[in-house]
Amino acid sequence: MNTTVTCEWLKEHLNDKDIIILDASPKSNVSGLENKLENLQIPNARYLDLAQDFSLPNAEFPNTFPTVARFEKAAQQLGINSNSILVIYDNLGIYSSPRVWCMFQTIGHQQTFVLDGGLPEWVAKGYETTTSIPTTNEFAKGNFKANFDERIE
Repeated sequence: MNTTVTCEWLKEHLNDKDIIILDASPKSNVSGLENKLENLQIPNARYLDLAQDFSLPNAEFPNTFPTVARFEKAAQQLGINSNSILVIYDNLGIYSSPRVWCMFQTIGHQQTFVLDGGLPEWVAKGYETTTSIPTTNEFAKGNFKANFDERIE
C-alpha cells in the first residue's frame, strides 16, 4: 500500500479535478520547531484545521478524534467528495499530515496520501507557492460520506 506521493507527482496532477490538496499545517508554533514556511501554501490547497474542525471540542486531550458526524461535515465543507483523491501536507515536513492521513483512513477514505517531504520539499524543488489561503466558503459542499472502519482501533 503506497501512502505517499512525491512532489513531482503532485506537480503533474496539480489541476486534476478529483485531487484535493489539504494543508494540515499547525496554526501555531509547535514545540519550538522553527517554521519559516507558515504563510506559504501549495496552489489549490485547502486549509484543514485539525484543532478546530477535525477534533472533538472540549475533549480532555488535544486533537481528539471527532464524532463521525462532525468529521463528515468538516470534510464536506472542504469540498471533499467520496471519489476525491486527497494529498495531505504540512509546512513542517511530515508532522501533522500523517495524523490527518490516519484519520481519513480510519473514517474509510482509502484514496488518501501524504506528500513526501511536505511543503519544505515542495519549496526546495522550487515549485510555485501562494500566500492566498482560500476559506471553506469558496468550495462547493462535497458529498463525502464517512464510513468508520471498526477494524482500526
